[in-house]
Amino acid sequence: MTLNHLVLVGGGHTNALLMKNWLMKPNLMPDVPITIISRDSSLVYSSMYPSVISRSIRLKQSLIDISSLASSAKISFIKSEVKDIQFNNQKIILNNRPPLEYSKIILNCGSSTKVSKEFSELVKENIACTIRPFFQSYQFIKSEDAFNTKNELPFVVTGSGLGAIEIAFALRKRWKNRKLILACNPIKISRRFLRTLEIFNIQIKEDMNFDYKKVLLCTGNSPHSWIKNNILKLDNNGRIITNQYLRAKDFFNIYAVGDCASVGINKRKSSGIIAVKSSKTLCKNINNDFVNKDLRKWLPQKRGLQIVNLFNNNQPKAFAIYGKLVVGPSRLFWVLKNILDTNFLQQFKKPFMNSNENKSNISLMDCRGCAAKIPQNVLNESLINSKLKTFADFPEDASEIYRSDKDIILESLDGFPSLISDPWLNAKITALHACSDLWACGAKLITGQVLISIPKIDNAFQNYIFSQSLRWYKIYL
Repeated sequence: MTLNHLVLVGGGHTNALLMKNWLMKPNLMPDVPITIISRDSSLVYSSMYPSVISRSIRLKQSLIDISSLASSAKISFIKSEVKDIQFNNQKIILNNRPPLEYSKIILNCGSSTKVSKEFSELVKENIACTIRPFFQSYQFIKSEDAFNTKNELPFVVTGSGLGAIEIAFALRKRWKNRKLILACNPIKISRRFLRTLEIFNIQIKEDMNFDYKKVLLCTGNSPHSWIKNNILKLDNNGRIITNQYLRAKDFFNIYAVGDCASVGINKRKSSGIIAVKSSKTLCKNINNDFVNKDLRKWLPQKRGLQIVNLFNNNQPKAFAIYGKLVVGPSRLFWVLKNILDTNFLQQFKKPFMNSNENKSNISLMDCRGCAAKIPQNVLNESLINSKLKTFADFPEDASEIYRSDKDIILESLDGFPSLISDPWLNAKITALHACSDLWACGAKLITGQVLISIPKIDNAFQNYIFSQSLRWYKIYL
């Protein structure tokens, strides 16, 4: 049996936009089972992360809810981290769970932060931290809030790119008194930025030959190890080389977009601004691919407008960068960036992203029933009407079916609909919940019987759902 299964690897901006496009235009969504794998349930919109650091907005205001977006689009969501992908065998190796098979795959997994030998040991000792993953670096920064004094050793941001510069400005707003140092190559930075950094009391250093307490690495992108050590063709920066149809070179069933990919003939630097614009072409190409239609070509624009916030308190301003041209700072650019960021996030907060379930119904459920079953009062009335009042008056987690001088055997029966779209995790949740009735009575599990209802779908995908479910039972029960 050939499994027809589209898998999206990574909860990046392009995959988020792809799912949004499918919600808006269901006719472009392939008529096959689709799964997305993401390390986190929510994606931090990278353009707004400096605003989070500066305390201009809260973290949750910068998030795109990937799991809810997938649920709205009827896409299975798996929260896990990819350890490797066997592209020849079309198998994805995940962390602490069974591998996943696919027929076509979309890679939008971003990249890691480059860590030089100088900082590798410091990262292990938690003295240095990479800017990505954002959730991790945010906790690293928050842990330093208590040391916002002039007498504390400096906090260092390393990197010569626009990201490092904006993070430095954001930290200055967060910490008014802390010594801040930007370790960089000043030759690569515009004089406008250098003058403004000086005004904001952010020192510039070329070498790390001074005492410091913590270091935040904003040192550019590096491919994930499983990409670097794989069979895909990579460019000099470690990005997956794709053709103009967004397919990986020499593979017809692999698409790659975002920071992890580069159109083969395009030697321009990777940019999130440019990358997300590929989502519409990707949406059409994926659908056309499944129905054997011609694919559309996509070429990134030569350059895009980038805006760097200063996060000054009284009159917010920002720089605008277009190629080598740097203009500002100006309040106009700050307003423009705020509008662009807000509009981007707003498209993921449309009415179809909200749950329409009546939450008042959940309050009627007794703790022994779960929202998967009928309310406790309905169950009790039914038992009384059926002349089974004893069971209504004396409910039990498990029933005694055998007793001797040495042993007591209990039996419990539980049933659930599919609680989540991930079959392996659903098996784990339902099995542990069912077993908890026995454990609540102090019993030890001896044997169990599992009944699984499989939807009427393609045989190969039925096999996938059944296998994923049974693997958890086999390993843990």
